[in-house]
Amino acid sequence: MEEGDDCAPPGSYARLHIKEVPISVASKLSLLARTIPIVSCGLLQHQSKMSVLHFSIKKHDSYDAPI
Repeated sequence: MEEGDDCAPPGSYARLHIKEVPISVASKLSLLARTIPIVSCGLLQHQSKMSVLHFSIKKHDSYDAPI
């Protein structure tokens, strides 16, 4: 496998599938996702802290609300 084969290319959209989410949480997220973007994050197994990230955000053409 070449390096980067398991990564999404920059500028692309990805669909995230999460297993074993309680139905009540999944329904609330599903309703929220219709009106606002949902952000997911996490730590790798060897990581123990989160840090500050600096990045730019570009809205999708179909999203009209402010970020």
